[in-house]
Amino acid sequence: MWRDTSETKPTQSLPVLSSNNPAVYRTSADWLNQHGLLAKKLTLFQILAPNAYSPCEDYIPILRKTVTSQVHERAMVQVDWHDGTTKNVHVDLAGLYEYQKRLKKLVELYEQRMEWLCSSSRKIFGSMVENNIILLVDCSQSNRDYIIHIQHSLRLLLEQQLFGRKFFNIIAFGTNHKDGLLRFKPTMVQPTIENLQHAWQW
Repeated sequence: MWRDTSETKPTQSLPVLSSNNPAVYRTSADWLNQHGLLAKKLTLFQILAPNAYSPCEDYIPILRKTVTSQVHERAMVQVDWHDGTTKNVHVDLAGLYEYQKRLKKLVELYEQRMEWLCSSSRKIFGSMVENNIILLVDCSQSNRDYIIHIQHSLRLLLEQQLFGRKFFNIIAFGTNHKDGLLRFKPTMVQPTIENLQHAWQW
């Protein structure tokens, strides 16, 4: 693959890949379905709901009118609810403190997730979640000076994100081959340890 664009060609092999690779490929939406505020029951409305009450209205015959319940400002506060209504909410300080602690732990988890998403091959290619992947590599003259960086990026991707998928292939374009295309394999192949090693040495 590289001989058409650069004299530099990878000579090292990929590190030994475990056949029991534990990586789980998940979209961020799927991850948030498990770890989001709603899933953890940590949205503000979920926390306030146990101590939220609707205002009471009742007709008082002696007054001949409907009277609305009054709220003591030191006991409850009025909150605009997510459904457009107004709730009288009692804020439990002990519960609020516990909520802050749980929220802090979740924020730390989000920071770890963001750091992971912005690291290594994911910083370059994003987090790939598809089962079938075709990599298109621009080997034209305009990229001649960047071949080393392209090789390094592909190495990271082969090491970290392709093992365990169903099928993959690599197509280099902008080469001196017929029609300018050079394929790692004629058709997509399984990302076995052997095929990933061959792809790196290609």
